[in-house]
Amino acid sequence: MFLHLWKLIRTRFVFWNVVISLILLLLSLQFYGSSHSSLIIFLYSGVSFDEILSHHIHLPIFWLTYFIIPNFIILDAPRILSKSHLIQIRGFQYSHLQFEWVSLMGTFLITFIYALFSFTWIVALMKINHGQTFSFAGLKEINSYLLFFLLILLGLICLILIQAIFNLINPILGIILPFSWLIFTSFTTWKLNPMNGLMLMRYSIHNTTQTFIFCIILIIIFTTIFLSIVKKKDFI
Repeated sequence: MFLHLWKLIRTRFVFWNVVISLILLLLSLQFYGSSHSSLIIFLYSGVSFDEILSHHIHLPIFWLTYFIIPNFIILDAPRILSKSHLIQIRGFQYSHLQFEWVSLMGTFLITFIYALFSFTWIVALMKINHGQTFSFAGLKEINSYLLFFLLILLGLICLILIQAIFNLINPILGIILPFSWLIFTSFTTWKLNPMNGLMLMRYSIHNTTQTFIFCIILIIIFTTIFLSIVKKKDFI
C-alpha cells in the first residue's frame, strides 16, 4: 500500500525536498562564520509574544514554509489512492477503515522522512559553517538537537492529522486548516497553543513540556476523530 502512495507523491516529495534544501543552503551562507546566530535559530525563531503585544509583528515566512510543506507533499493522495484501488480493497477483503489506517501510517512515514532529512541537512550545514552549535532546554548539544527534532516531528504529525480529517470532507480544507493554524500561532499569544513550542522565540522549559503533552493528546484525539469518521463512512 505504501508503494502505491509513494508513486502518487514521489514527484512532489522530491521537488519540495530539493526546494527546502536549496533555501536552507542559501540561508546558511548568511551565517557563515557567525558566532552570534545560526541557521536553526533563524529558521525556527518565529514571532515572540513581545512582538505581538507591541504590535510589531512580522510574518515568519520560513517557519510557515517549513511546517506546511508536508501538507503540500501529501495533498489528497490518500483520497485518490482510496478511489483508484477500491476494487482491490474489496478483492482482498480489507475494510475501508483498515485501508485508511495503513494510508495514514504511510503519511506519517513520509512526514518523518521529510523531518529527518531536512533537520539533518540543517545540522550538517551548521557544522560545515565553522561548527555552529545549538542549545535547547539547557541540554547538551546532541540532546538539544534530538529534543527539538522530536518537538518538530510531533507538530508536523498534528498538522498532517488535521489534513487527513478534512481531506475526508474536502481536500482544499485539508490545506487551509493546517495553514490557518500556523497563521493563528504567528499572530496570537494564546499560551495553550502547542505550536508555541515550535518557535524558539517563545521557548521556555514549561513551554517545551506543554508542547510534548498537548501534541501527544492532540495526536490521540485527531487520530480517534479520523478513524471514527472513516468507520462511520465504511458502515454507511
